[in-house]
Amino acid sequence: MFQEFRIQNLEFRINKNTEDKKLINKLNQTITKVSQDITAVKYNTAIAMMMEFLNEWEKTCNMKHETCNIKNKNMSLRGSDPAKRGSDEAIPLTTDNAKKFLKILAPFAPFITEEIWRDVFNEKQSIHLSTWPKVEEIEMGDVEITIPVQVNGKLRGTVKIQNSEFRIQNLVVEKALKDENITKYLEGKKYRVIYVSGKILNIVLTGNI
Repeated sequence: MFQEFRIQNLEFRINKNTEDKKLINKLNQTITKVSQDITAVKYNTAIAMMMEFLNEWEKTCNMKHETCNIKNKNMSLRGSDPAKRGSDEAIPLTTDNAKKFLKILAPFAPFITEEIWRDVFNEKQSIHLSTWPKVEEIEMGDVEITIPVQVNGKLRGTVKIQNSEFRIQNLVVEKALKDENITKYLEGKKYRVIYVSGKILNIVLTGNI
């Protein structure tokens, strides 16, 4: 898996104000999930979360006209010439945040991450002696997030909502109840909702009306 990836070239910049905030939010979610899964000995789900982040990183790079392909177990993250880009142009990740991802990957791919840590980032001390990354709160602005909606444990739809509103349960439920793909399972039924803020909305059927 990760051991077979080869990073040919990485190019990042230091200015955090130009980073893609949605991708940073995904990185924070990944750090949190992997940290929890390692403690709970759920390695498969930790790996799945990191792969999901890599896919998002690749997609973000492509949208920003970066060459960032993961094909045939060969990962190339090649940025365009920084001299030709404006200082305020958005980029996927800064070097510091790229290092954070490498740190959470390290327990699962110790040799390749050590090689990248030293050869790409020119670090002298082993990555395995570095501190575990912390999640940083960032201002997401009006980024839209997607919340899955389940009815009796089965995915029946999604709700798209602004990042500034996802903590408002009533608003999330209201949006879900406007989706015919969801409400058709609720016709003639009593139900209760369980909302995990920003993560998932569960609708549990409790009987007939």
